[in-house]
Amino acid sequence: MPGKSHVLLVVALCGMFASAVGLCINSVGAFYTPMAEGLQALRGDVALHTTISNAVSALVSLFAVRVHRRLGFRRTLACATALAVAPTVAMAGAGSVAELYALGAIRGVGTGLFGMVVITVMVNNWFNERQGTVTGLVFGVGGTAGALFSPLLSALIAALGWRPTTALMGCLMLVLNLPALICRIEIEPGTVGRAPYGTARAATGQGGSLPRSRVPAVVATLTAISLLHSCLTGIPQHFIGYAETLRLGATTGSLMVSAALLSDIAFKLSAGSISDRVGPWATIVALILVNAASIGMLMTLRGPVALIASAALFGSVYSVTGVCLSTLSQRLLSRGDYERWFPVVSAACVLGSALSLSVVGYLYDFTGTYLTALFAALGVHLVDLALLGLIWLACPTPGGSRRPTGRRLGSAEGGDIP
Repeated sequence: MPGKSHVLLVVALCGMFASAVGLCINSVGAFYTPMAEGLQALRGDVALHTTISNAVSALVSLFAVRVHRRLGFRRTLACATALAVAPTVAMAGAGSVAELYALGAIRGVGTGLFGMVVITVMVNNWFNERQGTVTGLVFGVGGTAGALFSPLLSALIAALGWRPTTALMGCLMLVLNLPALICRIEIEPGTVGRAPYGTARAATGQGGSLPRSRVPAVVATLTAISLLHSCLTGIPQHFIGYAETLRLGATTGSLMVSAALLSDIAFKLSAGSISDRVGPWATIVALILVNAASIGMLMTLRGPVALIASAALFGSVYSVTGVCLSTLSQRLLSRGDYERWFPVVSAACVLGSALSLSVVGYLYDFTGTYLTALFAALGVHLVDLALLGLIWLACPTPGGSRRPTGRRLGSAEGGDIP
């Protein structure tokens, strides 16, 4: 069983992910309409501040781990939390969309320093076993936070208005980061006298299966998959419009969105656990096939219940970029290469997610149907599978597993270093 320090780490990472993703990405949509009405601006103009924030976050994440190593985790996290919380609270007094853009950019600097890249690197460093399960658990919390905070924020906006609620959202971000600020954790467990969980059994299949000469090409391929697949994550936000084009009403569309977000939690939790049991290759291919099947159902079925069920299956789209690419990268790359290159893969994911809403919207605007976006999504899946095949061929051993190279020092279950 993981030691107390490993459990506290997971709690801290869950809070960080809920703050950076659950609130700042999954729940921020609740503010678009009231902000637009209050500032007398277009909703698209208001939503652009989130795109700017995500883009800045993606850029900052490229060197976030190096900043943590140089300045220390808690010191960096304290500064990052201030950079994320202060502009969020300041948005309550914004008088124009230009101010939202500037504050959103500052918030992106903060969230980039404690977002997905830092979290996955810490999971990789603190856990030699159960990495998939831990990654799925932490990322699943982001979906849970979105499902819980979005209606809560909407209710607060209706009761208090968007300005006070924006300030409360900033305070909630601080609360979610408190466990990480209080706990004695660092990027490397050895810095605080701890050993990774499962060290004695970590000699086999723990990354570094690729020859160094192939690493750049494989990372470029993983980045392409990350960018392409993350562009599909905007489709559920258009389910309401899709339901209306089918004359099923906005209520059915809203239920489809909720079904996709709730199933996202289940898929992430199960994807991590399954990846630990059968490996990341089988898991990522299975999830892509499930998502492709859900797209076929969305295109052919017309009953409300059937479409809601199809939307629930479509929730698997988030697990590919959220969990599977991380666990696959951990399997293929050494720890040094993972820490160096995975931020690039992650940045592509954030960029694709930021573009996804606009991409789907423009496809509908230009063609007059959402079927174009669904056909394009099927094409993306075919490209993803082809690119995964190329990575598979680059692996020197089946499934990217390396042969045992000896035992690492440390206790069998992790804990204090003697």
